[in-house]
Amino acid sequence: PAAGAAAEVTMRARTLLGQERPVRVKRVERAGAVAWLGELESGGRETLVFTIAARLPDVPAPLEAQFTRELHATD
Repeated sequence: PAAGAAAEVTMRARTLLGQERPVRVKRVERAGAVAWLGELESGGRETLVFTIAARLPDVPAPLEAQFTRELHATD
């Protein structure tokens, strides 16, 4: 748990055409747990590929995960 709390987390998003979408990352602590939330702007309907990287203290290579989601913007 302590290592996760000290991790540096980054998030990236790109469209299926390769266009980057900036993701703002926010670290949230609640009841002893730590989470990172990503926020981005999206218009209309689009499919994005997300990459999340977490670098733990004293670990040279980051842990990475990638997933794809279809977003539907609402007014």
